[in-house]
Amino acid sequence: MPALTTSATLTPTAGTMKKASCLWSTNGSDLRIRTSNNMEIEVHKVTLQIASEIFESMIFQACDEASRHRFSDTSSKVIRDHPFISVEEDSASMCELLQYIYPVANSPILALHKLESILDLAYKYKVKVAIQILKRQLVRGTWMTLRPLSVYSIALRHGMHDVMKEIYPQLLSLDITPEKTLKGLTEEETKLPVTDLLLIAKTKVKLYDLLSPKISEVSDRIPQNNWQCRYGCWTRNFSTAVLEHVRKKPSTPVDILLFALDDQRSESECTCLKNSLDACASINKCIIESTQGISLPLKEHPNPIYTVVDPHVFRYPDADLTIRSSDSTEFRVFKDILGNASPVFSDMFLIGDRHAPMSSSNIDTSVVELTETGKIIDALLRYIYPTVRPEFLSFSEALDVMEAAVKYDVKSAVSVMSNDLIVTGLIDEDPLMAYLFASKHNLASLKHSAFGGLIMKDLPNHSNFFQHPKFTDFEPADLQRIMRCRSEFVTGAIQTIANAIRAHHACIPRSKQGEGLMGLVWLQSTLIQAVRSGCSFLKLETVLSTMSSEFGPFHILPVLQCLAKIRARLVDFEADFRRRLQTESANT
Repeated sequence: MPALTTSATLTPTAGTMKKASCLWSTNGSDLRIRTSNNMEIEVHKVTLQIASEIFESMIFQACDEASRHRFSDTSSKVIRDHPFISVEEDSASMCELLQYIYPVANSPILALHKLESILDLAYKYKVKVAIQILKRQLVRGTWMTLRPLSVYSIALRHGMHDVMKEIYPQLLSLDITPEKTLKGLTEEETKLPVTDLLLIAKTKVKLYDLLSPKISEVSDRIPQNNWQCRYGCWTRNFSTAVLEHVRKKPSTPVDILLFALDDQRSESECTCLKNSLDACASINKCIIESTQGISLPLKEHPNPIYTVVDPHVFRYPDADLTIRSSDSTEFRVFKDILGNASPVFSDMFLIGDRHAPMSSSNIDTSVVELTETGKIIDALLRYIYPTVRPEFLSFSEALDVMEAAVKYDVKSAVSVMSNDLIVTGLIDEDPLMAYLFASKHNLASLKHSAFGGLIMKDLPNHSNFFQHPKFTDFEPADLQRIMRCRSEFVTGAIQTIANAIRAHHACIPRSKQGEGLMGLVWLQSTLIQAVRSGCSFLKLETVLSTMSSEFGPFHILPVLQCLAKIRARLVDFEADFRRRLQTESANT
């Protein structure tokens, strides 16, 4: 870690420093950060000290004081006497880090190198809340799939073992071999030391050696003769392709639809769909279990300090306010932190003091009573304070805290929690309630996602939709729009299926079209029912089990190939439909 530069000088040289603009409130600021490009950032000592032990140490050296909080006159005549600390970074970099310390809404980071630079700063200054937020973005974004080596490199550098463990299986499916490490690496592969790349390559070989006999065993269990397969059982033939797949990508489960799409044989008349599904399920079970059994190569133990919730953050004896919950839980907090995050709290403090004003010999002991429980207040305060935030386990739990955030006008907490509900999928537990809440409080992104959930999952046609305790809160216009969009979505999806089947059938040689037609007819019927019942387009292969049990024998290869094309088209259709809904909502 680079050396941390501090200064104990109280008065900056006049005319040499410029004030940096900030997204957070600087009311009551009592400290300045001097950056490498001669800018000064106005901050609050107590906020930085709670957020980072490094900042706390720097402030102690600069101010020669041990208290986390000093009541200071912030009038213009003494602002020039505020102490400052100096850092090696420029003002832009420091402001990017400080935005995760203060309760301000942060837009998602789109560039991985940008997230990496801020994360490096967060680790340098040990800002736990920034580390937590940035890690969430790292693992929830598309980088885990598109840039796995870069993500692993970042996680390796900072000892983020939970991230490393999550992404390691993807590394085992990359094109990394011992020979390649000697011939030349791609730009992304050079982010990892050659020793780590060699370890990944060796682990791939180890996993393949483990899986190969298991896959052969599964293949041997497939019935060898089936009178309906005139040209041989496709399931037995595709086992060779599975072994080649596992050699290249040993940790990636088999997608039977993609395997069928890659098989160019048009003469296969295999009808053993159940054999194919059973074999695929057994192989994927072996892959998942064997991959989980591969130990992650770790060189050091993780430091849990960056993920542990601080139980003492609301117990500092030098805090100047006590919040009492409905169940008599007390939180000792700092007025400046809460007041700058919430205008409601700021106004409340003016009338909530039950005791005499602070004197020079004691600490203000103002008490404010709130109607929320201690659990809700604790979670809300952790979205205001620069400390590790809670992980919600259910939608209802998160909604209780969001209700409190709206009540006290903590806009940053509402924004962050809305995004978390969408990204984590908790919104899917109750999209109706999410839609009503978002509509009431004008939360556009949450409302759009909840609306999509209502449309895609066919909830309007389920009896429990109308029996929901909040159903009567729906505006008639909203309900009509939901029904209309659901009808349009189903109609469009069914048309997409018909077009895909028609196009696929046209590509089959005319002499073979009659033989595979029955399977495609049954496929279309089954898919229409699946769409109407709200089946996820990403899991359309589940309809194959229905077909294998409800219909007679049919040629499975053209059905599997066609279903692969339909799945791709429907995923694109859903994405386009969601974009249209978003545009429509924005224009109304």
